[in-house]
Parts: sequence; C-alpha cells; structure tokens
Amino acid sequence: MDLSTNGVVSTYPAYRVSRVAAGLRAAMKITFDEKNRVLMNGVPRFLLGVYDSGSGYSTNDSFWENQLWSATGERRMDNMKINMYLNYGTGRRRSTP
Repeated sequence: MDLSTNGVVSTYPAYRVSRVAAGLRAAMKITFDEKNRVLMNGVPRFLLGVYDSGSGYSTNDSFWENQLWSATGERRMDNMKINMYLNYGTGRRRSTP
C-alpha cells in the first residue's frame, strides 16, 4: 500500500494450506510432519541455509553451478555445509524500459 495515495502497489498471490495424507506426503520432496519438523525426502532436517538477495536469475543449471559452487563463481560456497538456498530478491525479475 502506498500510504501517500492509499493505492495498492502490489498484492500477494492467493495460497491455500491444506492437510495432506501421510501417503501423499511421502512422495513430496519437502514437507512437515505432525511435530512441525521439516522433512527433506522424508528425513527430518535442521535447516541451515543462505538467504541471498544480491544475485541474478537464470533457468540454466550451469549458471547456478558456477554462481554458487564454483571456486571462481560469484558466491564461492563450495565448502559451506548448507541444505537450503533462497534467492528471493531478484529471482525472475522483469526488466522495465
């Protein structure tokens, strides 16, 4: 909301959270169990990751391999023992003229 004009600047897409049967959850890569633990491929995990808002975006796997894990890439995270990476800031950003 733009407080100076009371105009809507942007909105979030609608989401619905639903319970899923345990049999269906078993096929999901990431889910939560009845104790609110994060499960990755069915195994409880402690999330340890990087929250990044300063890089670009690409759908090319080699871009991410170089950007994140290469010794010459921008992030150089090869020796970091993380299990999550979130690039929220510039992902799929659209250019405007």
